[in-house]
Amino acid sequence: MAKLRLVRPTRQVVEEAYHGTDLRIAKKIEKGEKFRWEPRKAGEPDLFLGDGTYFFEGSKAWAEAWAKPRYQKYGILSATVCLGMCLDLNTKEGLQIVGLVQELMSVAQKVPKKTINLAAAISYYVANIDQPLDTIRATHVKTHREPVFEGKLPLYICELIICVRNIDRISNPELIEEGLGNA
Repeated sequence: MAKLRLVRPTRQVVEEAYHGTDLRIAKKIEKGEKFRWEPRKAGEPDLFLGDGTYFFEGSKAWAEAWAKPRYQKYGILSATVCLGMCLDLNTKEGLQIVGLVQELMSVAQKVPKKTINLAAAISYYVANIDQPLDTIRATHVKTHREPVFEGKLPLYICELIICVRNIDRISNPELIEEGLGNA
């Protein structure tokens, strides 16, 4: 199969990116240890945007809500993320890319499109792209909940998420909150 080349580099920088993690890890990162992530092993649950280090764009509260139930003691890190080569699913072009990839996977694997989840499509794209992918950006809309505003145009809870695959795109990590979790 020919390699895909659909993502263009961006100079966009997200200065308010928040990451929730175990407090011990957060302290190590603040002292200079790099962020790390391990590719998922077969059988492990998929993440929303595939493998990487996840940040909530512009919302410390979402990072806290994610970390609190997972750790006994958690830390929230604030960092700057330079998007670089970004698959931005908040754009029409980004959505067209994952739609095309889903179609290619459906044909190649002889399975219905609806059985292919977003994380699998992104992993397939990364494996068949002719350039490194630094970040993936998306909005996670929680439509399974009641709208926070009802009317002609209801508003739902949304999380702006950045999945960082190239950890060199993360700079200036600072531990901004420590707390007791529910784990």
